[in-house]
Amino acid sequence: TEDPPRDLVQAAEAVINADDAPILAAAQHAHVDYLVTLNTKHFFLAKVRAFHSAPIVTPAEFLSAFRTFWEHLS
Repeated sequence: TEDPPRDLVQAAEAVINADDAPILAAAQHAHVDYLVTLNTKHFFLAKVRAFHSAPIVTPAEFLSAFRTFWEHLS
């Protein structure tokens, strides 16, 4: 996919550090269903969660949600 627009990266920089802003902006731009990260220090802040509407979860949380989803299919 294409890189997120620079203005979206700049908007993300208002809520998260500059190193993480492109990741947050890319997730927003791609309309992801989940943003999966181990970076609980930066991505789990309330202002970041308000910026990005999809769930921001750890890999363990994602696997748990996926397992529940998969079990309901059976």
